[in-house]
Amino acid sequence: MRRMKQLIIASNHGDPKNWFPKHGKGMDTFRADVKKLLSEGEKPAEQEKKKYYRVQIGAYSVKANAEAQLAKAKKAGFTDAFIKYD
Repeated sequence: MRRMKQLIIASNHGDPKNWFPKHGKGMDTFRADVKKLLSEGEKPAEQEKKKYYRVQIGAYSVKANAEAQLAKAKKAGFTDAFIKYD
């Protein structure tokens, strides 16, 4: 196993000394990168646009049936339920 580590075939991935030179990095660049990221602070999360999903309970040809269903919806706690006439 030791020979494999020397050939960089196997690694415990805990030691960056083999990785840094391959990518033009070192502890100094690592520290500078960390310092830069820490100094930037947290970026505020972008607020998502509100999306609304509309639900239709049914279509009624008799107004009384529509009003009865509206009453059921309001009794169930849907305070913003309404009847739309087409």
